[in-house]
Amino acid sequence: MAQGEQKTEQKISPEVLAVIAAMSEANQKAMLEFAKELKKPTDVEQAKLDKEKAGLLQRELEARDRVVAEMKGREIARRNCPHFRTLASGATKHSFRGQITSGDNLVHANCSQCHTEWPPFSAKLLPDEGKGGANLEVAVLNPAVLTELHKATYPHKCARTRCFVCYPEQAVSA
Repeated sequence: MAQGEQKTEQKISPEVLAVIAAMSEANQKAMLEFAKELKKPTDVEQAKLDKEKAGLLQRELEARDRVVAEMKGREIARRNCPHFRTLASGATKHSFRGQITSGDNLVHANCSQCHTEWPPFSAKLLPDEGKGGANLEVAVLNPAVLTELHKATYPHKCARTRCFVCYPEQAVSA
């Protein structure tokens, strides 16, 4: 500063500050709109995205149809299987085999002919309470008995949503 100069302080009026704030806000909005426009896909990119989305939806529908067809096939096999075998002596015996899981003490039975896995039931419901393993030979088993054993284990519906005993409406339809 030179010797004779005085320091003068200029104040900005509130009206000018309001105009500057409004301009700043308008610029910020314009920049955000510009950024949104930059992010939008081009027509070619959008067509590609639409085609990929349609293909994914088609694959999901086909997978769903395959699962429904498989579930219907299992239901038909379960309903048409006699679940027994004829021995050489002419006597008949059920075809169910089972395994007890150690964590929850449940018997998982399945038919050795149609390979239907029946919903699990408590090993305590077996005649020997499962102490001899899943010896299903000691029990007179058929689908109705296995269903009742499952229902006795789970008086309310079990947690397996694909269980054809507790959720028959979901077992085949989807």
